[in-house]
Amino acid sequence: MMSNNSQSGFSYLEMLISLALLAVISVGLASSLDFGRQVWLRADTYSNIETTVMLRNIVKEWVEEIEDSSNVTGTSETMDFVIYPKIVPNPKVTQLKISLFKSNISLGDALMFSARGYDLDGNTVFQDQRALKDGLIDINIQYYGNTHPNTSKEWHSAWDHKQGTLDLIKVTAQTNSGAVFIPFTARVGKTARYKKISASSLVPPD
Repeated sequence: MMSNNSQSGFSYLEMLISLALLAVISVGLASSLDFGRQVWLRADTYSNIETTVMLRNIVKEWVEEIEDSSNVTGTSETMDFVIYPKIVPNPKVTQLKISLFKSNISLGDALMFSARGYDLDGNTVFQDQRALKDGLIDINIQYYGNTHPNTSKEWHSAWDHKQGTLDLIKVTAQTNSGAVFIPFTARVGKTARYKKISASSLVPPD
């Protein structure tokens, strides 16, 4: 992990993991206990839950937050996109740039992701990097959508289409140990579309 704004307490990703786990515990618990005690209960009661699983879910939620698929670029080994999340690591952060990428390590490849936060002036005010999973081979990122409104939707090995619509991203891989790697699939803009529908329902008819 790297961060240019090291502070005491919990990191941004630890906070997100804690919030996700607390949602599993119960809504009532989240409202009745202070944050520090909630995190302690998280560590004590849910120590058997792998952090990598939670990180995968967080990245999936980020993909669902994408408001415009023109903000997505990628190849079979890398993917970059921009989001404007409600929960930010720093009050100055107005947007996050998320990157998924393959990194070579001694025991094989690792599927990494990094998060970089920018303020209104475009200055970097936050950065963090984690491994979603290591000990992998044949990491492959695919993109499902149409490259132009007049073309049909299909899977692509790369994405950089400003006029197209991206619906899904899928990450597949094999493991060095032979263990099963569950494919990572996320629907692009799912949460963003839901927000637009909810907002439009509040507008009275003409």
